[in-house]
Amino acid sequence: MCGLYGWIGSFSPRERAMFASVLSSTNVQRGRDSYGWATRYRGDWHVRKGLGAASRAATSQAYCGVVMGHTRAATFGRVSIENAHPFERGPIALAHNGVVYNHHDHSATEPHSVDSELIAARIAAGRPLSDLDAYGVITWTDDRRRDRIYICNVGEGMISVAGILRGDTTRGVVWSSDEKHLRAALECASVDYCDYKIAAGVVYTARSDGLYTSNMRHAWAAKKPRAMRHTWQQLSIKNSAENWWLERAVGGE
Repeated sequence: MCGLYGWIGSFSPRERAMFASVLSSTNVQRGRDSYGWATRYRGDWHVRKGLGAASRAATSQAYCGVVMGHTRAATFGRVSIENAHPFERGPIALAHNGVVYNHHDHSATEPHSVDSELIAARIAAGRPLSDLDAYGVITWTDDRRRDRIYICNVGEGMISVAGILRGDTTRGVVWSSDEKHLRAALECASVDYCDYKIAAGVVYTARSDGLYTSNMRHAWAAKKPRAMRHTWQQLSIKNSAENWWLERAVGGE
């Protein structure tokens, strides 16, 4: 079990400090082997990583208006800086809370130290994901789309997302793997918010003005008659001009 958390939007220094302190420390419960996060600096995405508890990063994250964080509980792959999420592959930086069950089947042709690397590498290379047997939640950034973070519950995953409000206007988005951790952060920051319902199989874009569903859809169907066994199916993408890169990545129609 790993943890995902983050925020994007227009927040005060105090609000950022509360998000960073609460979300980094509570997500340690979901993984304390290593941590990492992506942030935007002068328009570009930058990834930082460390070993141990993510709470060590809280001070640095408090200065960031955008954070895509991850805490790792190692399953496959040794504990190291290199194996900490997010994984950078080409323009993609991706964090995953879940498992790719059949990653060993791809070891010969796609060498990897951590199973989640397969997802990042394939999206970056524009290769299909249909033969990966996986579950969980993924979040990722793309250098070609610098104003957003992508969130997808690929099936059986846990993620809670809230929109931060100023009157009738949404001024940001905050998320965490555990709903209780998210609630604690929002209450400590004393912000008004609304809850987003995250449906499995939908790719969402978190932006500074709210959470959006693109025209991207994918179906996760049971591959075997067992719980927590899923296989990635094709995405059907209508807005090819906006999402050409993901269409290529996952073999959408």
